[in-house]
Amino acid sequence: MASQSKSTPSKLFGPEVAPSVGLQLLSKLRGSGAEMLVKRPISEDVYSRWTLLARNYLEKAFGTTSPNVTSVTNVGRFGSFPMNADESWWEGHRATSLQSQLAKVDALIELLETEVTLTEGHAVAPQRESGGHRIFLVHGHDEGALHETARFLERLHQEVIVLREQANEGRTIVEKFEAYSDVGFAVVLLTDDDLGGAKTVAPSNYSARARQNVIFELGFFNGRLGRKRVCALYRPGVEIPSDYAGVLYIALDDAGAWKLQLAKELRAAGFSVDMNDALA
Repeated sequence: MASQSKSTPSKLFGPEVAPSVGLQLLSKLRGSGAEMLVKRPISEDVYSRWTLLARNYLEKAFGTTSPNVTSVTNVGRFGSFPMNADESWWEGHRATSLQSQLAKVDALIELLETEVTLTEGHAVAPQRESGGHRIFLVHGHDEGALHETARFLERLHQEVIVLREQANEGRTIVEKFEAYSDVGFAVVLLTDDDLGGAKTVAPSNYSARARQNVIFELGFFNGRLGRKRVCALYRPGVEIPSDYAGVLYIALDDAGAWKLQLAKELRAAGFSVDMNDALA
């Protein structure tokens, strides 16, 4: 009698956790990555720990063989690199890679949000500390835009946090920023404070850009609050960051239409806004 070999079930490589748990893991990952950008420089050890955590969380959320894992973890690993690059160059490379990775994590979070809605019958919001209904206003050197936006938000009866108006209490800028960043919404002003471009571009052809700290804080709040609670107001002609897909960008037009759009976004985020105040 011929012997029969005992069959063993093939190993499954699917997600280890429910979509809602995966959503929470990726939201945590996004927040920690955004904080790293704010606290630059990013050391090799810190970045390596984040990428290791990213692989672990992504494998739990999507499975070890999912291309969603390598779509994030392989960013910045391949390509041509200078032979004698110093630490400054590598730190910049890590920061650029992290920005791209956070944009991809953002897209995967949106994917999980959809899956939660379809499989569990309701959307599960990423976990974060409750920031109430305060609004953090990120700004550069455009005093006119800062003043007009702050006064408009106050007209809507909102509590506005402008970092420089808060007491230092012996803290560093980063410590002060962290202390006041527990908010429910962020408005980021992208104004033409700087000029910049690639090495191959002549200085006469540089583009108008927002300050680097403004871009980093945009990424921080995008990670901490989620895309639906971040709104970027930009001066026409200012270069728009390409790494923060899903963030709402509204032009600061002279007619003031941006005010109505911003008020609508605040209402959509759960803020109590009387549209009559926005039109006043």
